[in-house]
Amino acid sequence: MKKIAWLLLLLPLGMSHCQSLRKTAQVPADARGSSGEVPLEGTYWRLTELHGKPVDPAPTDRREVYVRLRKEENRLEGFAGCNSLMGRYTLSNRNRLRFQSVGSTRMACPENTTESEFLNVLETADSYTLSGRQLVLTKARMAPLARFEARDLD
Repeated sequence: MKKIAWLLLLLPLGMSHCQSLRKTAQVPADARGSSGEVPLEGTYWRLTELHGKPVDPAPTDRREVYVRLRKEENRLEGFAGCNSLMGRYTLSNRNRLRFQSVGSTRMACPENTTESEFLNVLETADSYTLSGRQLVLTKARMAPLARFEARDLD
């Protein structure tokens, strides 16, 4: 009986916590420009293309590869296909973007070439273009290294 009482007490708390996490992951409508462009920072960017090839969700647990740039402390966070990733970034004039100290957790995963290629792209990229709901990472404004799509997490 005590277990049921505790469960009934903790269930609403857990549900409210999940709801608050969902709210922080959304792209606020008022943060979008008049053209529908979303901000670079704070947006959940889902990887859609890597070196010109479409990217499917990770085969291990069907989570999608993504990055999010947090203004606080210029922090990078995301998921690389099997492991969570983290690091720092700097933004400068003319759409310059550099990632530093990029690292990931070390889960025992089957060989995942998408993950290793993606982490390499983050180390290589030095610029970006933002158009509407699409983010493209490039090196010296050459061919796209990676393409992302802004995702609302409703």
